[in-house]
Amino acid sequence: RRSTQQDPQAWWEVDLGDFANLHIVKLWNRTDEPPDMTMARDKYSSRLVPCWIMASQKPYSDEVGGSSLINALGQSVARHQITRDKRCTTWHVPENISARYIRVQLEGFNFLHFAQLEVFGIIGVQGSVGRCSRVVCGKHCTVAIIRPLSDPADINRVYKRAILSDAQNADILRERETFALEYDKYGRGGKDMECIICTGGQKCENCLMKERFAGELKDLSLGAAGRVLTLDEMAEMLLDAPKPPLNFTPKVVVDNSWAGKLQQRLAGKKSDDSVKK
Repeated sequence: RRSTQQDPQAWWEVDLGDFANLHIVKLWNRTDEPPDMTMARDKYSSRLVPCWIMASQKPYSDEVGGSSLINALGQSVARHQITRDKRCTTWHVPENISARYIRVQLEGFNFLHFAQLEVFGIIGVQGSVGRCSRVVCGKHCTVAIIRPLSDPADINRVYKRAILSDAQNADILRERETFALEYDKYGRGGKDMECIICTGGQKCENCLMKERFAGELKDLSLGAAGRVLTLDEMAEMLLDAPKPPLNFTPKVVVDNSWAGKLQQRLAGKKSDDSVKK
C-alpha cells in the first residue's frame, strides 16, 4: 500500500531503473472501509479520484501544489485521467511509448493512497510494431492501419513524429481531417522543433545524419516558400553538392633493386658534375 499526507495535488512516482516500452499500467485502489459505520463506505477509495497516471522520460520535479500537476502533464510523453472510483483501473498505453518514470497525481487537495501499481512493458527504447489490422505496401511507402487515437495529445505526438521523420509526411497527413489542426499549427516542421523521436539518450537516424552532414546541410537552401526539405530532396542536394578539394600528397616510392640503386647513383653523379661546371 502506498500513501501520502494530505497535500495539494499529492503525488507518488516510481523510477523503473531504465527506459521501457510501456504496454499496460494497472492501478489498484483500496478496498477497506472505515471502522466507523457512520462514515461513508467509500471514504478511502474515493480519495483516489480524480487523478492522473503519467509517464515521462525525464525525472519529475518534486514540487507540491501550485502548477505542479500542469507542469507534470506537460512533461509527460503519455497520460491517462481516472475519474471513476474502481477497484482496478487499466490503462492501455499508446503504441511505442518509451519512458522511465511513472507518476500518480491527484487533481485536488487530499490524501493519496492506493493498494498497488503494476507496469507492464519491455525494457529498452525500441518499441514493437504495434497492433495492426491491415498493412499495405507500395513502391515508396508502407501504410499500416491501427486503432484510432482518442486523446488529442496522442494525435499531436503522432503528427510531430511523422513530420520529424520526413517533412513529406505532412503533405500526406494534411489530407486527413484528424490532423488538420496539427498541420495548421506545425506545418512541415522546422529547424527549431525539438526531436521527440530520440529516446533514452540515443539519437535517431535523422539527427545522426543531420549531425554528420551539418556543414553541408547548413549551406542548403530551403524549398519553395521556405518549406522544410524532404529526405529525398536533402539526399539529392547532398549528392550534387560541390565536393571539397582533396588534400593528397603522392607517396614517394623508393626502388631498392640493383637497377634502381644504379639509377640513383647516376642521377647523383650528374648532379655533382652540373654543380662543378
